[in-house]
Amino acid sequence: MYLTVLPLPPTRPAPPSYTDGAAHFDMGEHTLRVPMALHAENRRRLQQRLKQQGVGASSVVVLQGGGDNMRYSGDADDVFRQEPYFHWAFGALEPGWYGAFDVASGRTLLFCPRLPAEYATWMGRIKTPQEYRQRFQVDEVRYVDEVSCSSGCCCSCS
Repeated sequence: MYLTVLPLPPTRPAPPSYTDGAAHFDMGEHTLRVPMALHAENRRRLQQRLKQQGVGASSVVVLQGGGDNMRYSGDADDVFRQEPYFHWAFGALEPGWYGAFDVASGRTLLFCPRLPAEYATWMGRIKTPQEYRQRFQVDEVRYVDEVSCSSGCCCSCS
C-alpha cells in the first residue's frame, strides 16, 4: 500500500487590500468592504428604470431612512436597523436620515440629523456634512432641518 502525501495548502490568503482610498461601506474589522460606487450604481439603475417608465424629468425621488425608537419610558434605544431600500440606495446606516435624487440629472443629496453638541460626549466627534459627502460619495449633504423644496437643492422646483 502506497501512501501519497499531499502538499499542505498554502497559508490563508491575505485579506483584500483597500489602499486605494476609495469610499466604502463595511460592518467593521474583518468584514468585506463594499465600495460606495455600488450604491451610486444602484441609484443610476433606478434612475434609468424610472425614465423608461415615463417618470417626468422634473421628478425627484425622496427616501426616508429608519428612525430611532426609545424603549418605553427608559433611556435605552431599541437596536436600530436601517430601512433596506434606503441603505441600498445610499449606503447609510445611521438613523434619522433622508436621501433624494433628481431623476433627470441623477444629482444626489443626503440629509443628516443636526446632532446637539452633547452627542459628542458619549459618541465621539460629530462629523460635518462635508465629511459625510466624502464618505457616501454623494453630490451634497445638508441637515434634515434644511429640507425645503424651495431651497433648489437638487431639483428645479424653486
